This record gives sequence, C-alpha cells and structure tokens, in this order.
Amino acid sequence: MSLVNKWLEQKYLKTYPDIIRALNGEILCDWEIKNATVVDVFTLTTFRANVWTKGAFIVLVQPLDSLSCKDLFRHSMRAEKEYDAEGMYILPGYVDTHMHIESVEVTPSEFGWAAAKTGTTTVFTDCHEAVNVGGIEAFLYMLEDSEKSPIRQFMLAPSCVPAAEGLELAGAEWYAEDIRKIYAIDNPRIVGTAEVMDYLGIVTGDKRMRDILAVTRELGGYAQGHAHDMFERALASLRLQGIQGNHEPIDPESVLAAMRAGMYIDLSIVSSLGDSSKELKVLAADEHFSKIGSFDKLTFCTDDRNVAALLDGGHINLAVKRFVEAMWPHWKNSNGYRADEKLVCEAIRIATLNAWREYGVTDHAGAIAPGYLADFQLVPDSDVLPDEINETNGLPSVVFVDGEMLAPPARRKPKKQRLLEIEATNTVKLKPITADQLKIAAPKWAGDEVTVRVLDYSENPIINTATEMTLPVVNGYLSLDGHDDLSVIVVFHRHGRSDNVGYGIAKGLSLKDGALATTVAHDGHNLVVVYKPDAINLAVDAVNELINIHGGITYHATNGKVYTKPLPVFGLMSDKPAEEVARAIKSFEEGFRKHNGPNSNPMLAAILSLTVAPHYRVTDLGLIDALKKEIISLFVR
Repeated sequence: MSLVNKWLEQKYLKTYPDIIRALNGEILCDWEIKNATVVDVFTLTTFRANVWTKGAFIVLVQPLDSLSCKDLFRHSMRAEKEYDAEGMYILPGYVDTHMHIESVEVTPSEFGWAAAKTGTTTVFTDCHEAVNVGGIEAFLYMLEDSEKSPIRQFMLAPSCVPAAEGLELAGAEWYAEDIRKIYAIDNPRIVGTAEVMDYLGIVTGDKRMRDILAVTRELGGYAQGHAHDMFERALASLRLQGIQGNHEPIDPESVLAAMRAGMYIDLSIVSSLGDSSKELKVLAADEHFSKIGSFDKLTFCTDDRNVAALLDGGHINLAVKRFVEAMWPHWKNSNGYRADEKLVCEAIRIATLNAWREYGVTDHAGAIAPGYLADFQLVPDSDVLPDEINETNGLPSVVFVDGEMLAPPARRKPKKQRLLEIEATNTVKLKPITADQLKIAAPKWAGDEVTVRVLDYSENPIINTATEMTLPVVNGYLSLDGHDDLSVIVVFHRHGRSDNVGYGIAKGLSLKDGALATTVAHDGHNLVVVYKPDAINLAVDAVNELINIHGGITYHATNGKVYTKPLPVFGLMSDKPAEEVARAIKSFEEGFRKHNGPNSNPMLAAILSLTVAPHYRVTDLGLIDALKKEIISLFVR
C-alpha cells in the first residue's frame, strides 16, 4: 500500500464513526451543499444533487431526482451550515502531480493561497531547488512553512542533489542514506521520492541512482520519473526499478510507449519555462493518440509555473482548459452526442481521480461521492460547459479543503523565528567580482586565435547543438568583438564550497542586449550571468547586485535601464505576498522583452546549467556533455 493511501485510509477510519452517525441523522453534518450539479468522474456525466459533509469527508451525494430509502432511517439528516449552489457545478479539487514551489517564486505558505483561488486543493511537490542550495535545512524549512498552507502539500524527497553527479557542485550532495533520513521524519505528508532526473544513470547502472530507488521501494514510497525519449529496454529499465510516472514526454510516441508500459504521464502543458500548447495539439491530433481507448494513465502537472502566470492564467484549471481545447476537434467527431460534456468530465477526471490513483490511492479521494475527501470546488456553470469551449476559465466561486470552506487569508501571518532567520540568510556566498573574472582566458598553447565550441540555440531554446568557431586571442583572452550574435556564459559557484567558475559561449539566445544574471539556475542554482560582447561591465554590475540583494534575477540593459526580481529565500523565492511578487515578475519580464524582443525568454539563463537536458550545458565545473555525462573542453586543440 502506498504511503499516501495509508495516510488517507487512517484519516478515513478515524472519522468513520462520525460519518456513519451523521448519515443516520444522529448528529449534525457540517455542510449541506444544495442544488449543485455534480461532475461525476466515474461515469463522465453530470447530475443535480445535494452534497452532505462531515469532517474531512463527504457523507452523502443525494440526487434531486433519485429514489428515496428514508423509511430505513429513524432520523432525518441535518447540517449546521448550508450553501445554495444553484447554477454551479461541484467538482473535486484539482491535483498537481508534480511541481516545484520554488519556481512559483513565493514561499510554500503563500503559494497555497494563490493556488486555492484556481481550484487546486492538493499538490505533490519536489523541493530539490531549495535542497540543492540548503540541504536538509532547506527541506525542513519547506516542510514546516507548508504547514501554514490552506491546501494540502505532499512532499517527495529530492532524488538528484545535484541533478547529475560529478557535473556541477551544488550546495549539497544527497545519496541513499539521505533519502532514508527524509522518510524517517515523522510526517505523513512525506510520501515518495521526487523526479529522478538522472534517468541515464538509472539505465546505465549508476550506483547512486539505483541505491536511491532501492531505498524508495523498501520504504514503500512513490518513485517519480523524469526522462526523455525512453523506449523498449530503456523504458523497461525505468519501470523495473520502480519509476511510476513521468512528466517530460509530450510527443505521441513517447507518451504512448510510457502508457503501454504502465507508466503515468503527467502532462506538463502550462509550465512558465515553456508553453506546450502547440505540442499538445500535435499530440491530440496524432492518429494513434486521438483514438486511444482510455486516458486513465494521464494526469496534469505544472512543474515550473511562476505566481504571475498562476494568478493571471491559472494553475491546473488552465491545464484542463488546454486539454479540452486541444482534444475538442477530434473528440467531437468521434464521440457523438454530448461530446462536450463527456470531454470536460474526462479532463476533470484526469486532473482529479487519475492524479490520486497515480499515487496509489484506491479509494476516498478525487471524486464527489460518499466516503471521499471533502475537497471540492463550486464553479459557475458557464465556466464548466460553455457554449464556446474556448471561453472557459474554470475559476471557482468557492473552494473546500478537508470539509472546510476557505476564506481569504489574513496576510503576513507571524512566522516562527527559525523560519524568519532562514529566509533572511544570504545564500549567495560570493565576494564582489571584477571584469577580469568574466573574461575567458585562452589556453597557453593558443596563438593569435583559437577554436572554441559554441552552444547553438538557434533551432531550440532548450535542446542545443555544438558548433566550432575560431576566435581571436587578445592579451591572453578570447575576443568576441564584432560577433554580436554570440553571448558569453559565466557560472560562479555560489554555495561557499569552492571558488569554481565555468565558462561557455552561445549563439541563438534571445538575449540581444546587455547582461542577464540569475541565482535561479536549474538545478544546482549557482550564479549564472550571460552577457553580450560589449556588456562586460554591465555583467559585473548585475552579478554584484545579486550578491547584495541575496539572490534573484536581474537584467541590465545597454541604455542603463535595470530590471530586478529580488528572491532572497535561498536565492529562489521571495518572502513577499503573492500579488506583490506577481507585479515584480511582470515588471521584470516586460522590461526584458522591451530590449530583447516580444518573444524573448527572460528565464533563458535559468536553464543554461541544467545538466539533465540535452545536449551541452555550462556549470561551475565548465562545459559539459550532458548525454555522455562528462566535462569537455571549451577549446578545440
């Protein structure tokens, strides 16, 4: 039995006597939600009903047109409180099967209120961003601060700290014994092992990865995957070692292969790092996928979604909308009458019941039914089944979690001194830099020119290639004068464990002007600065600014304009309210795009060090070949 299922079964059994007494009319129910239209994720239909709750669970779903068995009970049911949901749909609270709260750029407690507004009531989080900076202390901070969240936040033990062993130096290093320590913490919200990003290490027999998965199996935890283009024996290797879900695939071949292997696909279609709407439409239109008989192995996740995008566009509710939009043309033609209702119900099931089942929950969560968690949302009917499918936004009028109606939060609730001290700690452990530290020194054997490897992002903003280019050497340093299409990448180790600095050169980046620096650099989160050949002094200013403000993201334009997002908590999150952080994000993004074009990516520097993304990356150890898992030379002799 999964750890989530054990927690839920125990929770239900403790409440069971009161639930039965409330059903028998011996004690009051807490709520009666009257005249609602139920979205039934079991039959993919809707019907009108009254819904009764007691404690954290639903007691009765009473269809308005159903036959009655009142004669079997002595007492009538009554409730302390009523809510008239006439004109509203009642549907289960949405579940995010994989996300990083650090990428929301606010703390866990603040994130909970933002997500609740969109109908999300449960998230499964991986705090490997914070742990890569602060180790076990960071995990404990995320766990404790999330106690103040109005929504349920399950946590998974980060598996890849750093993401790929030997390719970067993060703020911590975790092995199987560290995972065991996390499971030993007495907290039922710790339920598994987070995305195993070093998927090549699993297949090729990396000891660290195989030991971590062995501990996960031993302790009954859920094992979350992260893999690109896995088929046949490679895919079987992941499944045989316990990987149960994967949020990376979006292409039809990979999705179908994983589903046929019994793996869940957590569709990450609303990430701030990359909108997958086009890919989703390709997936929906694929001949095999559009004729698939069951979506039971699909769920939705957000992965990396900042709070500005969340508040403006939505969370899992937006994923539901995007899925319906993509599937609509194909579903309507093949499913006949009332295809709109069935499709929307299917999308809601993917976002609710399927998500709980992925984590091993066999009963009691993800539906509007007796004995199921009273996690639900009331959404105006025009937002669930609109006349025009593209008009839906699905924002709830009311949200319940554990049977309690959520009220607007009292902002800035007092935090324990320990949490405040952690939030105030400067994790950017660097002294102010000078321009000489940003120059790329040529090797001693070089003459007046030298050949270098250049990372080419011209075709894809994430997956690059490497080309060779000969550049002049002036006074012992590479000169990029006249090469306005190139950018310099410098990565400073910022965790105080070394004085490592890595260098790289790229072309095809959306940076057209000035310098961009960040402490949000997946996944080791060292300090990365990217600058154009004529902006080295701006790069110095950008790096030194991040040191002074304890981390964040800053862009310094050639004309003197500066746009900054302070993120002082581990250099990843703000300690300010969600709405204030959202405004800062928008201001930063607007400023960056004003100088670099409307389609430029203000988060481009965040993924230049991602050691588990194809093909070449730059870390504090230098230039790496991510597929071969080795450090390579910037220079070609």
